[in-house]
Amino acid sequence: MKSSPQFAPARRKPPFDEGFTNAVFRVTSLTNWGGAQVPWSAELDTFRPAPGDQPRLVRYTRYEIMLTKWSKNPKEVEFKPRLPGLTTISDARVFHLVGSHTYLAREDWPSLEEVTRAAGFAQKAEVVKAARAAEQVGKQPR
Repeated sequence: MKSSPQFAPARRKPPFDEGFTNAVFRVTSLTNWGGAQVPWSAELDTFRPAPGDQPRLVRYTRYEIMLTKWSKNPKEVEFKPRLPGLTTISDARVFHLVGSHTYLAREDWPSLEEVTRAAGFAQKAEVVKAARAAEQVGKQPR
């Protein structure tokens, strides 16, 4: 788990102070597609420590994945899942500017230009830029 400023390691209590598995990918079925054994369906679970001082992990998200197209020579494609309505998005396309930027979207994924023009984005970018500059000043030898 990472936290501010700019994704510094989070400090956790034992037994999570040494890290933990936070994602598990499972192939749930295989198929023969074009002469190759490929995953037909899969699940990706993410985990986080339980609230409070409970020393256990709880599932945070589950993604169910189904193969719809397969090729031995894939071309790069843009994958945009359908939004099920009002959705919270943590967008890493702007990581170099503000880290992961979180916002709400309802119908379609906003373009990168729409994200960077959204209300408050420029302000957040300036705050992050100042924090990064201050961090660099603190790291310089004296």
